[in-house]
Formats: sequence, structure tokens, C-alpha cells
Amino acid sequence: MRRTSCAPSQKRRSSAASDSGRTVGRSVWQPKGTTLKELSMAETRSSSTVWLLGKTEKEIICGALPTKGHTLQKMVYHHLQEHHTVRESAKLSVQAVCAYWEKARIPVQRVDSCERKLLKLYDTYKLVKKNRTKTFENYRVKEQMFKDDLQSLFDISPNDALEKMTNEEDKAFLIMQREDPSSSRVGSVDNTLAVKENIKRIRLENEDERKKKHTTETLTAMQTVPSTSAVVVDESEIVSSDSGDNEFELQSPSSAKQVKKAPIKVITPAIVATLMAETRSSSTVWLLGKTEKEIICGALPTKGHTLQKMVYHHLQEHHTVRESAKLSVQAVCAYWEKARIPVQRVDSCERKLLKLYDAYKLVKKNRTKTFENYRVKEQMFKDDLQSLFDISPNDALEKMTNEEDKAFLIMQREDPSSSRVGSVNNTLAVKENIKRIRLENEDERKKKHTTETLTAMQTVPSTSAVVVDESEIESSDSGDNEFKLQSPSSAKQVKKAPIKVSMSLSKEERIQLILLVGNRSHREVAEEFNRLHPDRAPITHSCVDKLAAKFRETGSIEDKPRSGPLRTSTDDHTATASLAHFMKSPKKVSSAVVC
Repeated sequence: MRRTSCAPSQKRRSSAASDSGRTVGRSVWQPKGTTLKELSMAETRSSSTVWLLGKTEKEIICGALPTKGHTLQKMVYHHLQEHHTVRESAKLSVQAVCAYWEKARIPVQRVDSCERKLLKLYDTYKLVKKNRTKTFENYRVKEQMFKDDLQSLFDISPNDALEKMTNEEDKAFLIMQREDPSSSRVGSVDNTLAVKENIKRIRLENEDERKKKHTTETLTAMQTVPSTSAVVVDESEIVSSDSGDNEFELQSPSSAKQVKKAPIKVITPAIVATLMAETRSSSTVWLLGKTEKEIICGALPTKGHTLQKMVYHHLQEHHTVRESAKLSVQAVCAYWEKARIPVQRVDSCERKLLKLYDAYKLVKKNRTKTFENYRVKEQMFKDDLQSLFDISPNDALEKMTNEEDKAFLIMQREDPSSSRVGSVNNTLAVKENIKRIRLENEDERKKKHTTETLTAMQTVPSTSAVVVDESEIESSDSGDNEFKLQSPSSAKQVKKAPIKVSMSLSKEERIQLILLVGNRSHREVAEEFNRLHPDRAPITHSCVDKLAAKFRETGSIEDKPRSGPLRTSTDDHTATASLAHFMKSPKKVSSAVVC
């Protein structure tokens, strides 16, 4: 404790002061064992007056909802007087403020959001306090604005608080507090409303206790009765609940008996496990509602349906995000195939769904923020969930031939709820089945023909050509002149009019192939060439590809020159070349001349 200077007459040593342990000297005295510095620091700490906030108190004392000044005073008290950290002080202050809002029956934001709001206010206060000694006019203006703002309400209610509230008096109170906190006060307790709330609370507590007791007795009965025998409950053991629903209470295992005639309820561990799994599966997700395992819709799935199924696989079945997207795309593609509408590749559909899921996570992350643009984006995303999850290619309408399917796709793109998938068109289904069966038979016949041809070529020695009788050539069912080569056992060497199977193309055949190419595909050219030349081995479209590529590259159908020595075989071309070479150099022995 500090004292001021005393008069000379007062500077006397007294026995009482000596006995009490005080040392009087000059003008300062202090208790025994306490230094002057400690006394000065204690006195400084006890003076809880803070710049611009006034005297800080441990408790918030106000007749209405706390203002920003009240909340900041409490936070500074915890920080300076009780030596808590800034974050701990903010947490304690928010707890005290939330107690006022709960008494007023007004919903509040999450605790972490309230703490961030208070820390932001505290940072602003520190910045204003830092600039209090500066002489610029704008600092004085900001200081006055912050001082006036401390009288406003520290609003921690969500944006949709008025929509959530049902009591009109509470709504009017919140509106008045937002406009002017001093305009209204918290009145006395509404006894009528308090009685109603207590009755409701007691009823809910009794109902929860009854359900817990029923669950405990059921589990006890399951544990005591062997799992191989089911617990059969007689009609007399079913007790209707007080609430009027059809719930029943299971008696103790001693009263449970095995009744052979007219069993009413059978409880087994398998049934209980199924019910528990079903309870876990009923999950409600923000903005999507209840997620289901199957997509239930009368038309093509929307973005909301697809996202619900993906979230179900991810949260309920614990698949990865990519696996969930794959399973969801498979289910969606089944709907599009039933509607006979072409779809994109599976990986493209998965990328589109993953992009939609990322957008959902971003909107969900920002749902607690109070800025208006986040609410606008949230509403836009919510409206977009009602639109079609379009996985058709850009040229889907050009590929489709049925006019009804085209009109259905256009209507679904505009509004998925405007049209529904009708019953099966039996006439069209019969036509599609006939076409499918015909194509399958044709493919099977071609595969069989190709297999027999390759088998015949592999089994016959290369020195002797496979000779096929003219009677063995059969016309195909499609009307073209394709033939079926018989097995090697039926192939025989005929001396009269043999038909040789040659694998190489002659010069005339190559020219004919180049002329047939035109604007047609190479597969069609190969089929046309095989039809025009039934007396030779059929060619494939790869042969046409190579010949056309060589003609485009070199401008010729001849083979490219090969490396190595010159050819020694004698035909019309090589004989003429050898003779010309000999006439040019008769004295040289050319390696091209054949003796």
C-alpha cells in the first residue's frame, strides 16, 4: 500500500507499529514480507478500468440481450484479470452470451462461428486502441464510429432465425433488439408458457425412458435365450403402449414360453440385426434429404437423385468417392438405356458426377457463413438439383431415329417433371428383338466361317494348294456371294477346273480395290471385293487399309523396294529387266542374269 508524505510531527515510532511488524521510515510503510513493487503491481491489476470499455466485470449485467460492449468487457476481464488466453476468453464470453439468448428462446449460430465473430471484434478494438495517440482526423472518426458500434447488439442469431421461430412475441423482441437494444427489456417469466414447456419436457423424458427400458429388456431376453430357438411371444404378453401406437413390451425370459399353436411375433437375432441396419441406413443429409439405396423416379434421374445415391454409397456403405460415383453412374445409365437414348462414355459420366459432388461439398462448407452471396449460390445449387443429370452426347438427337424418343429427351432437358416413362411399346420391342436376333445369327455365321477357313489353311501343307470343288460353294442367307469352305477332310484334289485359294493380290486386283474405295469405308470395300471374287480367299479391311495408305504415300500400288540382292526368279518382269541390263553391259556378268 502506498502513502503520501507526512508532517514532521507524525514521524514518530510507536510501540504499536513496532509490534505489528511495520517499519516506519520517511513517508512509506509496507507490511512485513511484502515489497513495494508487489504492492504497486497488485494495485495496478485491481484497477479494472479499460480504455474505451470502462470498468470490466466478471458477469454480464443487462436487462436485455448483451451488446458488443458487454461482450467485449467480459472477454477483456477474462484475458486481463484471470489471465486466460484470447481464445479461451472468447469461449467463456460466448458461453455467457448464449445463456441470455437461450433464455429469450432465440436460436443461435454454432459456437465456433460466435467465437470467430467475437475475435474479429476484439481485433478491431486492438487496432483502434493502437491508433489512439495518433493525431490524424480519420483515426478520431474511426474511434468514434467503433465507440458508437459498441452500443449495438452482439447478434449471434442465424440469418433464418425469424423463419425458425414460431412465437410472434419472440420475433418482435428480436427485431426491436436488432434496431435498438435499449428499446426493450426481458420481462418476467410467462407462467402459462413455462407450464406447457415443462409438461412437454416431462412427456418426452418419460417416453425416452420407456423406450430405453423396452430396448434393454429385449436385449436381455435375446442374450439369455439360446440363439438356435426363437422367442415366441403369446398374445397375452403384448402390452399396448400409453401413446397409442402398436409398440409392445417383451416380458422377461422366465415368462417367455414356446407355443406351438398360433405364434404372434418371433424375435430372432437376425431380425434385430436387420432392423438395426435399416435404422442406420435411414440417414438425412443436408440439402439432399433422405438418401436411398435405389433411385426411385418415373423419368430420367435428376442431379438430386444421382447425388443422393452417390452419398448413400459413400456414407452408408463406406465406399470411396470414386467407387461411389462408379456405382451411381451404372444405376443412372440403366435408366437411359431403358429409354433407348445414347449415353457418353462411363469415365466421362463419372467425371461429371465428381464435379457435381465437389460443387455440393463447397456449398455445404459455406453454409454457416453470413454473406449474402453464399445464400444466393446455395439457392441456385438447390434449384439446379431439380434439373436433369444429362449424360447424353452432344449429337444424341442426330443419332436417334425414333421421333418419340427425341421428343422425350427434349422435354426431359427442359423439365424432368414434365414427362414420364410410359409402358413398353410392344410393337417396337418385337422389331428390336427380331433385329437383334438376326444380327447375332449373322455374326455367329461369320465367326464360324472365318474359323473354318483358318483351320483349313493351317492343316493343308503349304506346297499344295487347297482345292475346293464348285459344288462346295454355297450362297449365304444375306444374299451376297460369300462361301463356306468345307473341312480339310472334304477338300479333295480335282484335276478338272480347280479353284486355287491365293492370299496375295495381283496388280489388277489392287487397282480394282483402289477404285472401289471412293467414299466408302474399308470394311464395305472388303465385303464388296470378296463378293466380286468368290474364287479367292477373302480379304479383310486391314488389307484395304494398308493398300490405301501405301497409295496415298507413294502414289503407286507396287510394293516398296526391298533391301538385299536382286531377285533371281524368272517371270515376265525380271526377264525383261535382265535382258535390258545385258544389252547395256554385255561384258559384265550381272548377278541379275539367270542361266
